[in-house]
Amino acid sequence: MTDDKRSLPTKEVSGIESSETDAKKDSSADSVNRHLQELENSNNKNLETLQIEEQSFSDAELSRLVNTEKLQSLLSQSDEFLSHLSGEINGFDEGSNE
Repeated sequence: MTDDKRSLPTKEVSGIESSETDAKKDSSADSVNRHLQELENSNNKNLETLQIEEQSFSDAELSRLVNTEKLQSLLSQSDEFLSHLSGEINGFDEGSNE
């Protein structure tokens, strides 16, 4: 590779004289900005689609879809777990006060 010390021809970009290298940097920055804008637009469209697809269920539909026995079992297990955890936390706090 040879070092070419000649200056690159300049061209006017938005009323400002700039070298070819600067123009390439600007186009790269523009490309990145364009890509980020496209991602943001895509995310907004996906969010709008999700909001449109959301639907509310009536009480009758929910009662038909939810297994109440399983739900009660899970709630019971979570209550037992939280009670045990609370006891452990209280025991830890009492142990640190000694």
